[in-house]
Amino acid sequence: MKRLPWLLAAGVLLCAGCDRLFWVGVSPDSTPDHPAFLLGNQDDYSGTAWIYSASVSRRPHKLAPGDSLNYWHTCWEIRMDSGFRYLKVHQIEYGVVPEDFHVASGPETLPAGQLYVFTPTFHGLGRSAYFELYLDSIGNKAIRALSEDQFNAVISDTVGH
Repeated sequence: MKRLPWLLAAGVLLCAGCDRLFWVGVSPDSTPDHPAFLLGNQDDYSGTAWIYSASVSRRPHKLAPGDSLNYWHTCWEIRMDSGFRYLKVHQIEYGVVPEDFHVASGPETLPAGQLYVFTPTFHGLGRSAYFELYLDSIGNKAIRALSEDQFNAVISDTVGH
């Protein structure tokens, strides 16, 4: 019986230390020059996510002969200001620095013909958001959100080409 309080305390500590799960996606209000990202603690992106930093990186949609498959270029990166453990965020728009964050690099112009990944660093678990910028049938720059499966299919399709 003397062990029960210790076991209960250990169980509470383990539960308290469990990582939270966060969701991220490309906002339907995104434009090709200003993509926006929704972050939340529910799978419908409601609530807030707890993050330390976020970045947008790009890679050419089609690799040239001799290009490295791991070629990714960071277009923009933000980080929380020192003194904070994490910050609660619901939406981040490319190039707009949320309160209590600072710019670590960029923002750069986002060219068409590129695959992009928005990668937040969570205080917990979460994934990245994927999108591409392309020229539509009349030559205007357009944005398309990609699921993780679509992104992986596009990436694997560029191998060996």
